[in-house]
Amino acid sequence: MKQPRPIHVAFLRYTDKVKILSSAAARLKDNSFRGSVIGIGPDYAKNTQHRRKALGPYKKHLQKKLGQDRKVFIAYPATPEYLDENGNLKVVSDEDLKKMKGEMAKDS
Repeated sequence: MKQPRPIHVAFLRYTDKVKILSSAAARLKDNSFRGSVIGIGPDYAKNTQHRRKALGPYKKHLQKKLGQDRKVFIAYPATPEYLDENGNLKVVSDEDLKKMKGEMAKDS
């Protein structure tokens, strides 16, 4: 099987980038090209990729704690955030991450 080949695209305006990423991701979700899945996403620096990957378990823990009906995500560059019960955006602080780490250690 051949290795995937990335195609890098630069946009002049951030709004164009957001429009392309959101609409392309929705259109490519269930469509394949010659039997291959096509993925599209932002190109982060390696350091940012590692930080975002390390936050994955925290995101899962927070999602489980808050419930599936609440939106939990990792914002750019690598900041965990969620929507509270009123739909207000809340940023998870470093102190909250330390508390979650302790909770996660107790659970395992």
